[in-house]
This record gives sequence, structure tokens and C-alpha cells, in this order.
Amino acid sequence: MAENNIMKKLNIVAVGRGSREDSEGTLALTMYREDTPWVDAVNEVTKFNPGEISLRNALIAKIDDAVHTMLEAGFKGVINVYTLREGIVLKYYEIAKKMSEAHKNGVPFDVTTCFQDFMTSGDKAAIAELAETIKTALDAKCVFRISDVSLVNYLELVVPNGVELHNGDKLNFIDGVAENGVTVRNWKGFARKDAEVRVINENSAYPVYALRRSLGQNMPRRQAKLADVVTKLWAKCPQAEMKTTEQKGTAAGLAA
Repeated sequence: MAENNIMKKLNIVAVGRGSREDSEGTLALTMYREDTPWVDAVNEVTKFNPGEISLRNALIAKIDDAVHTMLEAGFKGVINVYTLREGIVLKYYEIAKKMSEAHKNGVPFDVTTCFQDFMTSGDKAAIAELAETIKTALDAKCVFRISDVSLVNYLELVVPNGVELHNGDKLNFIDGVAENGVTVRNWKGFARKDAEVRVINENSAYPVYALRRSLGQNMPRRQAKLADVVTKLWAKCPQAEMKTTEQKGTAAGLAA
């Protein structure tokens, strides 16, 4: 969905650590206004039990709560969520694509088409909640997007249908548009000569076409802030001790 002239811009960054073998998992989330950086950010650190809920589902629940809280508070604008690619961003791509297709075909969106046979009931519930959050944000006339948190040092490209890009291709951007119609997402006046294309996750069904951010004096302050936010959030999520170090198991349990 194309971004309009809405001025309010909210960034939500959510990361976490915690696998099934860990005794405890940690989620770290921050919300801040990109357009008004003097407004105090909201920061949360939450512990969860990886034996009861997966990292993905715990993060989705945290993101859902954050988005709904902002919408209930009356926020209207651009909502950018940055989180883990595996399990969340890729699922967002799938949901957004199928929502768009359903809208074009004039039929209701069926979230069950995004389920897999191997998923647990908890997984399916989390995906259904994520889809509902996306719909709620769009119904509130917000621009909503979920992006890979590891791509904060890259500029994502918007590539027109039929245009092919490869690693190492060079593009010249004038007034935000390259010669083949490629643009930089959410940066209307972008200008760079011989910008080198990076294809990230090239073998995925959802590759990302991007440019490396300039880290020089011209780097936008808000993007420098975002990179700093991500670094600090990861620092709040230390590696947990594995359950095997607790020494509370039995021989029968190990042999099962």
C-alpha cells in the first residue's frame, strides 16, 4: 500500500531470544515517534517460558498488544514494525499478499490459507491474531508494514513488476527514481549515482532488494537512531542458560 502524506510515524522494534532448550526467554520492545523524537519512547522488557510458548508466538503477541494499544490511544499514521524475519516478517509477506489478492478478487480473506499442517494450535492462533492486527491497522487508515530488523542498515527498494535486479547492478537515482522505475521505499527524494544493488535472501520466495545505507554525514539522523535502538534492544536479550544445566532431569527422561 502506497504511503500517503500522513505525518505521524511510529516505529516499533521488537526482538527476543529463547529456544525450547532455554530456561527462560527475553523479549525487548520499544516504540517511538520518528517524526517527533522529543516525545519519550515506550520501552518494555518481558520474560517468557520457551517451554510454554515459542519465541515467534511470544513476539507476535507483544507486537499485537503494542499496535492495538497505539490504535486504541487514537494514533493514526504510519506504523513501521521491525522484528525477526524468520517466522514473522515472512509470514507478514504471505498474509499481506493474500489479503491483497482477496481484496482484488472481491472475496473475504481466509487466514487458514496461511496455516501449515505441522503448526500447533498456538501457532495458528498467533498467525490469526497477526492477520487481525494488520486488518485493524488498515481499517484505522494507517499505513502498516513489518520489516526485517537485520535490514536497518539497508534501504529497501520498490521494484516494479517485470523489472529484474541482480546483485551488483548499478542504479542512478534522481529525485527518488532510478532509470528503470525502481524507487527507495519511503524516501521520495533519494538521490545517488551508481548505487549498488544487494539482493538479500536471494533464494527465498520473498527476496529483498536493497541498497547499503550511507554511514557518512549524510545518513539521516532518524535512521542512525534506529540502528542504535536495535543494538540496545539486543543487549537487553542475553543468552539464557539452557535447561540441561539445571540438572533436574532423570535417566528415564533422557532415554525417552
